[in-house]
Order: sequence, then structure tokens, then C-alpha cells
Amino acid sequence: MIIRNKKKTEICAFKIIKKIDAGPIYTRIKVSLDGSGNEIFLKIYKTIIKIISKIAKKLPKAKKQSGKVVIFKRRKAHESNLLNVKNIIEAYNLIRMMDVNVADYPMAFIENKKIIVKFKDAKLKSNKIEAKVDILAK
Repeated sequence: MIIRNKKKTEICAFKIIKKIDAGPIYTRIKVSLDGSGNEIFLKIYKTIIKIISKIAKKLPKAKKQSGKVVIFKRRKAHESNLLNVKNIIEAYNLIRMMDVNVADYPMAFIENKKIIVKFKDAKLKSNKIEAKVDILAK
């Protein structure tokens, strides 16, 4: 959602049926996509806890889903290469989206034959990005 420049997403609890993510929805809560990847994950985790608490007290009536189903494919490492971005906003979104404490999410990077530069803790200031970098030998 971030790479598509969305500002919010929804966390939903839905009934599990045979078709993936197609069951009726018990509840949904909007979550802001502002902040770093870790900050967003924390907001999502807190929202999931709220949803579980709400459903544990009383299971709401499920409502049929409407709208278009969007399925996301698992990102591949090469998709984190900053040389593929088109503008400063896309670069910023890629850095913050991939800046999470999850082992199989490759950080945004630029590389050549001898080094790889990995970016984290990005801040967008006017028309520039300030970020921390790790420079590693290959």
C-alpha cells in the first residue's frame, strides 16, 4: 500500500472460507501509513489487539465484502533497489516501507560490484531525504 502512495489501510477480521480473503467481515479499523515501517507495524499490531479484544467480548455480525479484491505478491530482493524508483517520494516510501525488523524484508539499497549501501530511518524534508546508511563490502 505504501509503494502505491496510499495514506491509510484497513485491518479487517473476517470469517475464514475456502476462497482466500473472501469471507464476510466482522470488523475493520483504518490505520495510518505515516511513519517508518516499524512504526506502521506497531500501529497494526495495536489495531489487531483492539480487534481481538472487541471480537472476544462479542462477535459482531459479519457483513459481506464488496469491492475489488487486491492481492499482493511477496516482494523480491531486487525490488528494494533504489535505482528502480522514479522520484523522491517513491524513494522515501521504499526506504521506510522496507525499514522493518523482519528478517526476510531486504532494506532499500544501492549497490555496485564491491559494496552495498542500505538505507534506514528516512525522513522526508522538503525535496530531500535524510537517512541513516550502512555501507557493506560484498
